[in-house]
Amino acid sequence: MIKNLIAVLLLVTSFNSQVFSNDVSIPDISNMSVEEIEKLPEEIINQLDSKEIYLKIGLPENIYNTLLNFAFYRLFYFFENQNEDILNEKIIMFQKHLNEEQTGNLTFKQMNDLIKFATNFNQTEVTPLSGFGDKLSLTNFGNYFSTTGTFYLEGEQIAYPVNKSEVICRKSLNQCETLMAFVMLPYEDDSSDTYYLDFKRSTYNILKWSDSEILAEDEGDCRTNQLVINFNSDEVYEITRNNRTKACDETLLNQLLKSQGGEGMPDLDKPRIARLVPGSKLLQEFWKERKKTSSEKFLPKEIREKFESLGNL
Repeated sequence: MIKNLIAVLLLVTSFNSQVFSNDVSIPDISNMSVEEIEKLPEEIINQLDSKEIYLKIGLPENIYNTLLNFAFYRLFYFFENQNEDILNEKIIMFQKHLNEEQTGNLTFKQMNDLIKFATNFNQTEVTPLSGFGDKLSLTNFGNYFSTTGTFYLEGEQIAYPVNKSEVICRKSLNQCETLMAFVMLPYEDDSSDTYYLDFKRSTYNILKWSDSEILAEDEGDCRTNQLVINFNSDEVYEITRNNRTKACDETLLNQLLKSQGGEGMPDLDKPRIARLVPGSKLLQEFWKERKKTSSEKFLPKEIREKFESLGNL
């Protein structure tokens, strides 16, 4: 219930996080209506006292305090002492983490940052069953091939690292296909911790099928994808390279990018290599690194050190 309340409040009262000068004159809103407050410049609203604003929009004080405490609990600010009397101390610690003036009273912007941090920290680790060990398990019957794993990009971050992909080749159809199920994770600056599941299907025409490997290709207007399956090394990877045809400029994606002031789909600096591997170890490392990154962004140094001492980061 509290998480739903957080989401609703953020939808109603979210503003972009910016740093503003303390020279701005802050008005007394005690006699102002909600409509009058909404008409104030964004930089003014962000510096108003959060409690005053939440009370103005009809949120009872006890709910405001519950929301505040819940956010701090999610961020482990009550790691050692569960006494709520030290709440002011935790607010000051949070303001120090933000590198902002430590007043003991949260501004509207700071309160939204607190809720955003609490929502995004310590996300649920989703790890699809996509293989264990160090090598893929390949199934090859001579005219039918299949395997399952997780794709990752060599030397760069793949758009959807939490994925489970199946590769199937049928000699009778002279075709291979990859079926990828992937989880769209919230960004660090999102005000929601909602996950989305999506699917992608790609097809390739087989160029070669021998006892040692399968080569298949999908030639697009802007880029060409080549699927390589090697039975000797138990390796599967996809190589993406530029293939800018005359039709490339007319694709829907290019038209959309140009309509937004861009130059269209950029060329790759070098071929992009996506390798299929057993996903268990790879995804464990991904979540470990994501947890470390989020803790550095969302947790004060004092709390991070406590977790590190326990081996939890």
